[in-house]
Amino acid sequence: MQKYLTSVFILLVLIISSSCKELYYSDEIGSDDWVPVIQGTIMEGTSPVVTLSWASGYYDKEVQYISDASVTITDDTGNEIVLSEETKGTYVNYSYTGVQGATYTLHVLMSGGDEFTSAPVTIPVRPVIDSVYANPEEITVYLYDYSGAPVTEKRKGLYIMSDLSNSGDTTLYYRFNTYIVKEMTFVQNPGSLNARQGYTWVAYTLDDLYTIENSIPLAGKQVVPEHDMGFLEYVYEASRGNRQSTAPYTTGWVVVTKVYAIPRSVYDYYYTMKEQLNADDQIFAPVPGQIKSNITCVNNPEKQLAGVFEAASLAVSYKFFHYIDLNLYTSKDLPDFPEGITSGTTIGYPPSFWVTL
Repeated sequence: MQKYLTSVFILLVLIISSSCKELYYSDEIGSDDWVPVIQGTIMEGTSPVVTLSWASGYYDKEVQYISDASVTITDDTGNEIVLSEETKGTYVNYSYTGVQGATYTLHVLMSGGDEFTSAPVTIPVRPVIDSVYANPEEITVYLYDYSGAPVTEKRKGLYIMSDLSNSGDTTLYYRFNTYIVKEMTFVQNPGSLNARQGYTWVAYTLDDLYTIENSIPLAGKQVVPEHDMGFLEYVYEASRGNRQSTAPYTTGWVVVTKVYAIPRSVYDYYYTMKEQLNADDQIFAPVPGQIKSNITCVNNPEKQLAGVFEAASLAVSYKFFHYIDLNLYTSKDLPDFPEGITSGTTIGYPPSFWVTL
């Protein structure tokens, strides 16, 4: 069965001319090899996890995991951490947790004989999030009307920013993950004796897996100033209301900011992924397979693979924001917020995690 690399590697490039469009199929896209995907993580204070799978073909609907592999991690003091397959394709060791400053190397031996090893990666010093704040803004969104003509639309909300700093004179590298829970309220059966308050929330990720930054020197520190985390749009559309329910309006957003300090080799992996997937203003997409994984095949260095072995330390900020107008917003620091919240609606009483100012 012919397999293809994941979407990072699968590219159909459009050659655009003034008279026609033609699909270009690169010889490098197709491969008869099964391409392994190796995703490993070891974090400060957290048990290591490694997931093994095969790269999905274009029409594949399910991930095909790799079982019966030998997975170990060695550290810079000679210790060997053996991972066991907990579920299909997922290997863990709950008796060990990562240590800041320690250096680790991943080793994977698959049942077919292929052996993979990573470059050594060191868990960096934990990030310091100085602040997470907002700038009220009005942005212009470009849309198409019912006739297909381009139109513009103004939308108001908050741009969320963050500042980081740490001591030292060596460049630091970070990966960001921003989780949002947007809170909205409405009234069910408005104007009647059965009127009840409704609560609805939408959970989503604001940025991408490869949202990264490197620090710059400033006043004897390494800083990341004004990192743009994304835009939170205030929503109230009166036209969405009816006899059964008023239109929902935004009451605020819970912003969970996770910042991972990562080694340079891991940063390079995410940087090339970003370049691969964001080929803006280019006639040709980037060359397939340019992702700089820090993992190689020992017995066949030319063998294609995907994935990365990431060492990281983590800092988390929890904050609630409420948009008022273009000149004002309010915010509230939260001690924590539950993981795994999914979108939903309740009537009568808000959920236990609901935040108010």
